[in-house]
Amino acid sequence: MILEYQHLLGLPFKYATTNCYTMLRNFYATNFDIHFPNYACPTEFWKHGLDLYITRAQRMGFKLLDCHPSEYQLGDVFIMAVRSSIGNHCGILVENGKMLHHLYGQLSDVVEYKGIYRNSTIGVFRHKDVSVAGTQATRELIDIVSPNARRKINEALSAGKATA
Repeated sequence: MILEYQHLLGLPFKYATTNCYTMLRNFYATNFDIHFPNYACPTEFWKHGLDLYITRAQRMGFKLLDCHPSEYQLGDVFIMAVRSSIGNHCGILVENGKMLHHLYGQLSDVVEYKGIYRNSTIGVFRHKDVSVAGTQATRELIDIVSPNARRKINEALSAGKATA
């Protein structure tokens, strides 16, 4: 599946109109014909203890994933707590190990899902009506796991080939 998101790149951040949630809304409408509400979002809601991303994700039909990163699919949503203990940012898996996102004060962009993004992720969600067939989209996600985990996975794979 080829996802359309070029029209979402390079947009300036404006809190109420072009942010990571509006990007999620536009991305899902374009690629999956799924339309989400335009929720009101108080400024710096996370500083007031409001966990809007997690509660709204569940209301909108997203399910928390409990799987290995190699099973992530295109369109899965990463909810992150950036400089916070409460989710205040989201990104969407759009390519092998890359996510579309829109950080405060920056232009919307596609970045590698690693480092601070991976480390600040508090949940990975999949919409109940989205299923991307095949594993081609996630085949190279091994690149985003820690070097220690990658070594263990490669050792296990090598041991499996030796016994086959």
